[in-house]
Amino acid sequence: MNKLRLTSFMMVAAAATLGLATGCSSSSSKGGTGGAGGSAGLGGKGGAAGATGAAGAAGGTTGSTGGAAGGAAGSVGGAAGGAGGSAAGGSAGSAGGAAGGAGGAAGGSSVGGSTGTAGAAGGTAGAGGAGGTAVTTLLVDHDDSDNNQTPVDPAAAPSVSDTLFATRLAAEHIPFATTVVPADPNPTTPHYADLMSYSTILWYTGPSYGQTMSASQEATLKNWLNAGGKTLLIFSQNLFYDLGDSGDWATVNNDTFLTDYLGAAGWVADAVQFVNAQDAPLAHNTYSVTGAAGTAFASLQFTVIADTPIASTADVVNPANGTVPLVTVPADVQTTNANVSAPIAVVRTTAGTAGTSKVLYVGLPVENIQGAPTNTSAEFIHAALKTVALVQ
Repeated sequence: MNKLRLTSFMMVAAAATLGLATGCSSSSSKGGTGGAGGSAGLGGKGGAAGATGAAGAAGGTTGSTGGAAGGAAGSVGGAAGGAGGSAAGGSAGSAGGAAGGAGGAAGGSSVGGSTGTAGAAGGTAGAGGAGGTAVTTLLVDHDDSDNNQTPVDPAAAPSVSDTLFATRLAAEHIPFATTVVPADPNPTTPHYADLMSYSTILWYTGPSYGQTMSASQEATLKNWLNAGGKTLLIFSQNLFYDLGDSGDWATVNNDTFLTDYLGAAGWVADAVQFVNAQDAPLAHNTYSVTGAAGTAFASLQFTVIADTPIASTADVVNPANGTVPLVTVPADVQTTNANVSAPIAVVRTTAGTAGTSKVLYVGLPVENIQGAPTNTSAEFIHAALKTVALVQ
């Protein structure tokens, strides 16, 4: 059974700056993450003397002289309340003592400010995000690392991929939930019902191959994209290796997810590069890539370090009309002893049955981009998020 959880391992560290905290572990956790543990001042500042109330469903409920319930409950997933009261509580607590600060559901049940008088200082800090903000981004962990084993072990140590993508979303101030796909020869999760609450999915597969995406998962994602207004980012260096059988740079197979949704007119899995008068595999070798002009990657250069910290390869895409190259790598895509600038990251706007959606694909292990003297993995992911308008 698919398990959704608000990320705990990296979001905790980022909670103070994001106004977020860990919360619900079910697929309905669209209400946002709770405010910084909900401590001192989310709900408790619903009354002047309520400074110690933890973020709660009813913080500051007993402020006398009409002090209304400070700390209105966060949504099911934990509203993004900030330290000292969320924006929703910033104006609370004058004579009438209106709801002071949207308390995160993760803060739960504690009652703050039981002796607050007249609610005079309710939620004045207003430092956090508005309570009840929905989580619209889903992080799909499909890298078959320790925590993906069957049954899923939430106590397993996170992989390099797990840590990187969770950290970057937190650093970019994007609240998100995570679903862990159990290692399986034919995975079927997440199901369509699990995706309905989300407008953005970031899907990563790390070094895994052989089951980066099953036919069932492809069908689910196509149906989700067809709804329109969706954004899918796929970081998978072995996607074409797994799905592109019988295809090459000038030929496609019958996988419509690759052709119609990723926008590939052809591809090469485990590409090679013509160097020193011979073709050499990019797999398990260090190579450099360059951002395309006119995109969020323009002027950026990245070096992929061979097998450090994960096994590395490169899947490149021959873009169809309407598919935009974002990052390229010199590769001998037709084994003619000549390199071309082969797109290794692309983006496409695809027409669905109810509108348009965007699909961004990355065929290199961003985990192995370490920066210095070139750009970093953080800059790569930022540019990807900027491309699909998730960040500025």
